[in-house]
Amino acid sequence: MEPTLDHESESRKLSGLVVDSETISRMIHTALLRACGIAAQAVETGTQAMELYASGSRFDLVVIDLSFSNMRPAETARKLRTLDPGAKMIGITADDFHVESRAFIDAGGSTVFEKPMDREMLREVMQNLDL
Repeated sequence: MEPTLDHESESRKLSGLVVDSETISRMIHTALLRACGIAAQAVETGTQAMELYASGSRFDLVVIDLSFSNMRPAETARKLRTLDPGAKMIGITADDFHVESRAFIDAGGSTVFEKPMDREMLREVMQNLDL
C-alpha cells in the first residue's frame, strides 16, 4: 500500500470537498483524497457547496469540476472565496483546455488539472498550497 501524505505538524486531519456533477468522477476524486489521508466530502453542485459553507463547514482543499452546469465554476469559486478568503481551490476538467479554466483562476482558483487527478498531482497541489 502506498503511504499517505503525512502532516506531522498538523493537529487535525485535513479536509477536502469535491464538487462534481459526474458520479464516477466524484467517487474517484473523493476516494483519492481519502487514500491520501484527507477527510473528504462530495457534492454534485456549486449550490450544494455554498450550502455547506453557509452552514459553517470549511475545507482545507476544494476540488471543483469545471464543467458542472448548476452554477458556473468561476461563480462558485468567487462565492467560496467570499465565505472563506483562505479557501484553496483547484479545478479539474476532462478537456485539455477548458474555457472555464481562466475564469476559474481569475476568480480565485489555484490551478487546473486534467481529469482524473492522480496521487502525484494531488501531492504536487498539497505541496504548492502548503497543505
